[in-house]
Amino acid sequence: ISGDLRAIIASFLIALFAALSAIFLKPWNGALIAFVVLPIIFFGMRAFSLDLNLLFAFAAPVLSAPVAFTLSLCLKTLIFDQDKRRLKRQFSKYLSDDVIDEMIASGAEPKLGGATSDITVMFVDLSGFTAFSEEWGPHWEGGVVEMLNRYLTIISQTVEDHGGYVDKFIGDAVMAIWNEPRPLPHHSAAAVAAALEIRAKVAEESLKGKHKFTVKIGLERGRATVGNVGSPRRLEFSAIGDTVNLAARLEGASARFGAGLLVGPAAADANHASGGPALLRLAQLQVKGRQSATSVYTPLFADEPEVAKIHNSALTLFEAGNFSDAAVAWTKLCSIDDGGPIPWAEALFELAELLSAKPPRDWTGLIKLKDK
Repeated sequence: ISGDLRAIIASFLIALFAALSAIFLKPWNGALIAFVVLPIIFFGMRAFSLDLNLLFAFAAPVLSAPVAFTLSLCLKTLIFDQDKRRLKRQFSKYLSDDVIDEMIASGAEPKLGGATSDITVMFVDLSGFTAFSEEWGPHWEGGVVEMLNRYLTIISQTVEDHGGYVDKFIGDAVMAIWNEPRPLPHHSAAAVAAALEIRAKVAEESLKGKHKFTVKIGLERGRATVGNVGSPRRLEFSAIGDTVNLAARLEGASARFGAGLLVGPAAADANHASGGPALLRLAQLQVKGRQSATSVYTPLFADEPEVAKIHNSALTLFEAGNFSDAAVAWTKLCSIDDGGPIPWAEALFELAELLSAKPPRDWTGLIKLKDK
């Protein structure tokens, strides 16, 4: 084979390897091969042959590596970025950046279907906003929608800051999940921390205006079906299942007890195992739609050293059916807080007083909720 033909073959092979590096490898790895490894290998082989004439004759083929790599990388970038921009335009209003990036990395557009996954679910409701919007109507000069968006932004940003994914907005409520679509260690502890921060930020924002709002939050962890739900024309990355339903029920129940935040047993156990924020077992509930009992937890703050001791004693009396003594014990918590009575202690005191006046015959220590 003549020297020219060998140069052509060498140019083709080197250019092919460089192009493949640009297409299938990460840019820096491909560049290393095209600009360093291939030239070193080629010149090493020629120098070893001690044929200096051929060495210089084959300098041109070596230059084909950087050229082929650069052209292939530019072509790949143009095509890849075009698909990436199209997907972002199509789904950015409905899916988070995490989900879109995962779609791009997998090379597959979303389809209907899902898989079972262990997640932590949060429901947050802006308490008081519905009554406010009914009273003031859509033409309030302050802008009802603008105000709602301000609070929803606070909630959603806090969720994302703690590694969560905002599943959907439901009027003045938010559903969020952790550990999907991106895995997150200690996701229950992250969700509890996010819930506490949401309460603090909403309270702070509420102080700035004339209209005061609080939040009701329900949290639980468990297995759920996670994936793309909807129709082929309109998809929504979401989670469905008993865990989701229970978290929604706990959000509603938090208003019944004035707790602001209720955490289910699985999320509470995982939070404790991860060294998350301190929680206190509040009571044992039977929420609407479920037959089994659910132990619910609420935050216990560091400046409440006696709260756990007094409450646990009262709860033991209450669950044993000794409602009068339980009410007396909870009375202590109704005045222990310098900032006023503890709302959930007041709610449990009132319930114990009510049951004391008319004790149920089939008492099992379970508080049955008839409303969602």
